Amino acid sequence: MSHPRHRIVPPSRWRPLEVVVLGLVLAVVIEAVTAFLRFGLHLQSTRDTSFIAQYTFGIRIHHGYVGVLLLLAAWVVRKPPWARRVAVVAGIALAVSDLLHHFAVLWPVTGDPHFDLVYPTGPTPTIPEWVPSDVRIWATAEWVAEWVIRLVMLAIVPVRRPVSSATAWLLTIFLFPWPGLGLFLLIGTVKMPLERRKKLARFTAAVKPLVDRANAALPGRHVDVPPAWAATAKLAHRMTKYPVVPGNRVEFFPDAAETVARLAADIDAATHHAHLIFYITSADAATEPVMAALVRAAGRGVECRLVYDAHGSKDFSAALERRLAGSGVQVRAALPIRWFGLRGTRADLRNHRKIAVLDGRVGWVGSMNLVDPEFKPGVVYEDYAARVLGPVVTQLQLTFAGDWWLEADQLLDEPPYFPALEEVGTVEAQLLPSGPDFPTENFQRVLVDTVHQSRETVTLVTPYLIPDESLLEAMETACLRGVRVRVIVSETSDQFLVRVCQESYYAQMLAIGVDLYRYRGPFLHAKHASADDAFAIVGSGNADIRSFRLNAEAGLLLYDRAAVAEVVARQDAYIARAGRLTCEAWAGRGRLRLLVENLARIWSPLM
Repeated sequence: MSHPRHRIVPPSRWRPLEVVVLGLVLAVVIEAVTAFLRFGLHLQSTRDTSFIAQYTFGIRIHHGYVGVLLLLAAWVVRKPPWARRVAVVAGIALAVSDLLHHFAVLWPVTGDPHFDLVYPTGPTPTIPEWVPSDVRIWATAEWVAEWVIRLVMLAIVPVRRPVSSATAWLLTIFLFPWPGLGLFLLIGTVKMPLERRKKLARFTAAVKPLVDRANAALPGRHVDVPPAWAATAKLAHRMTKYPVVPGNRVEFFPDAAETVARLAADIDAATHHAHLIFYITSADAATEPVMAALVRAAGRGVECRLVYDAHGSKDFSAALERRLAGSGVQVRAALPIRWFGLRGTRADLRNHRKIAVLDGRVGWVGSMNLVDPEFKPGVVYEDYAARVLGPVVTQLQLTFAGDWWLEADQLLDEPPYFPALEEVGTVEAQLLPSGPDFPTENFQRVLVDTVHQSRETVTLVTPYLIPDESLLEAMETACLRGVRVRVIVSETSDQFLVRVCQESYYAQMLAIGVDLYRYRGPFLHAKHASADDAFAIVGSGNADIRSFRLNAEAGLLLYDRAAVAEVVARQDAYIARAGRLTCEAWAGRGRLRLLVENLARIWSPLM
């Protein structure tokens, strides 16, 4: 089924002209305050702030410089959109107000613009004697406080934290003590609020009978997991409590329009409930078939529940809520960004899952968000989704029920949500949920284990590649064993900083023997892996620190050669449209680019 493309530009509170006008108005306000300080209170920067010279090597830091830096930051860092708009407004205001002050006010009034690049007296090695004693005390106290921060965090940061992450944090804190401390307090600990963790524990206890009942209803035949992957299946089972289950049927969808059409058809066929979780959910022309199907289903009495991530869908949530208002579809935002409270969490801990469950019998899992593939200007997303039937759908339902319990305070524990499922196919499958709600990094451990268990070939498809030490070591070890390690990334990217961080690992990966392919075409947003034509992972997890430690993810583990063969065929199709990167070609990049990569590499564990 074909579907016309519609480019959707995320709504913006301010248009470009409005941003410029607001910046100019703010510039006038700033200059009015500055003029009052200069002529009303008779303050002079060369006299009253020259003690700062000892910290700036004698250079005068005009606020216009800060404005230019903010404009450069807004040009380089494009997300989140609201922060970019604020940076542009502040940058324009500071830069223009500084120019006004020096050249439109001071120059005509005093005959000198006073735009010196250094303090007239030069660098001051010590705080001048005329500086009030309280200022001296404050400067000394600040210096002492900065070193207290450095030394205390030196003891705190390395505790139960990967070396790379600890190094990045300590470097940030040592260079910028106060901003580094603030950033660490906001996002430095990968933990959900205590109240949320307690609530999740209550859910786990409440659904244990459901899990037992579902497992008891499973087909009694022996699960035929390939012997080489029995340890991987046991690892996933112990971390998630979800066993490998037989009798499933899997169908793969590489086209977004076909995925939307089939999902809409499944919703139209639902008789009891339709449950959806998508990181980005938008009510646009491309997703209208699903929205309309949900409205129709709710109208005929089907229980429809939709969860979207509060951060991922922030540009689309208002339109989504309006589209479904009054329809009977229950809509909840996952992990609203609040710093305290039961449901609140930090901006970097997100629900990145993309799953759907219809009547407890049909399930979906994959990489596709419920949004137009061209929602971001200049980028077309190419994804991969799996539609599943059979006993593994119960595990998808349990995962949805846990998220719904956390966000809606409703426990879905009635028998209609968990029907007895019979064998409908031959695929052995297992769901792998992961995220900060779990005590272990489930997806990271299974992915690393996959590389270690491989004997012939392992292939990884990921749009964002920021591996940790364990994954890099697993790849190197596999290459040394003679395993062909293939990594497929996209030649294009939708995030500048992530791309730079990603590219900083290319030289190391090529040096250890990894076959690195860059996909030419749409932005390859698919996320899956395969090993030895006998095992595969298809889901929402990227091979990066964020998916390993920060995001709630869901992946389908497949132990069936026929199903794995379809995944491998798709990976081979990617390679047919990709260029293989060589050490020689990559070594030819410019020195400036190499410098940027090296700097990005330092902070990549924080991405």
